[in-house]
Amino acid sequence: MPAHCYPDVWQAFHARPETLDCSQRNYPQWHKGRPYYYFIGLLLDDEPQQQLMACCRQNLADLLLQPYTRQPHLTIYPCGFLTPQAHHNDDITTDDIARLYRRIQALALPSLQLQSHAVNSFAEAPFIEISSGGNALGRLCTQLRQFRSDFRQTPFTPHLTIGMYRKAWPVADVIPRLQQLPVQPLAWQTQNLQLLRYRADDTGSAIELCETIPLRG
Repeated sequence: MPAHCYPDVWQAFHARPETLDCSQRNYPQWHKGRPYYYFIGLLLDDEPQQQLMACCRQNLADLLLQPYTRQPHLTIYPCGFLTPQAHHNDDITTDDIARLYRRIQALALPSLQLQSHAVNSFAEAPFIEISSGGNALGRLCTQLRQFRSDFRQTPFTPHLTIGMYRKAWPVADVIPRLQQLPVQPLAWQTQNLQLLRYRADDTGSAIELCETIPLRG
């Protein structure tokens, strides 16, 4: 398996006794009846990326939540729940989204050069690590987080989620499975980001494309 880009995440996973059980698919205390969660990111639908994800999901199928129809994607900024007027710290309005677009284009990035790396894992989900040339993803994240206090307060770890753990598996049993995955690094580029959304009441729901965002206006 390739070397890890995020060894601190890998070490934190090693230190856990078990994965998190994600079998509960509806989180009403989180979504509060709001139907869709929005984020800025990128759907990855080229054949090599699809094959890589299909291979990982097939090899880990017995560990993961089923069904899981969420497409391979890279999350860059979690916008929140789109509402006419913000009432909660994870609400966002259309005017807010327009300001986020302007922040993206202010960086004037000609393109994003992306590369996949090793399989890693959060407590709740295994993932494929992603990096970017010139730390462009980190610069984007920093630019967008300056828009408001980030309600999630978590370090930015670019990744492709493979799936969600369906039970609290012993981490000591999961680690060898992750290390045995036949992952080959991939490289690609894009000139656009996307505004995306998914149903908040279903952990494995599909992602919907709302709008394409050129990196340069």
